[in-house]
Amino acid sequence: MPNRNISETLDNLAKMNGALEEALHAIPNEKMKIQSSPDVWTPHQILGHLVDAEIAFSFRLRKIIAEENPFYPSFDEERWGETLRHEAIPVLLFVSVWKPLRELNIQLLRLMPVLAWERQGVHETNGSQTLMDVVRGMLAHDIYHLKQLKASDTTA
Repeated sequence: MPNRNISETLDNLAKMNGALEEALHAIPNEKMKIQSSPDVWTPHQILGHLVDAEIAFSFRLRKIIAEENPFYPSFDEERWGETLRHEAIPVLLFVSVWKPLRELNIQLLRLMPVLAWERQGVHETNGSQTLMDVVRGMLAHDIYHLKQLKASDTTA
């Protein structure tokens, strides 16, 4: 994987583990299940969503890498959050799942040759995506939710 752009993108993705832990440590336990407003998830729900999303991203990455122009579905994040009962799962369990799964995904991606990053799949709602598109989407998704977590420390 000699491409500098790929390497930088993966390095930034890897930094999200530490950023997530830092954001979580800044949130007092009593705020983990408090919504800052009615339309915003609690920090606990955000963490559950990040795990769900990492599982979905893991599937998409593998489909693109291993199959020719695969189709992969989206998921209803609101419904998953409601029906999978994230609030009943301990925060530490979410962290213990998210971190190693993210590390495994990064390791897998670091093993891919430059040409693999041009491979494409078809997302149910977003259409055609390259492997790089999906990875950049992961990073943007993390950044968005980390901002929410950091805001949770100063609200409620």
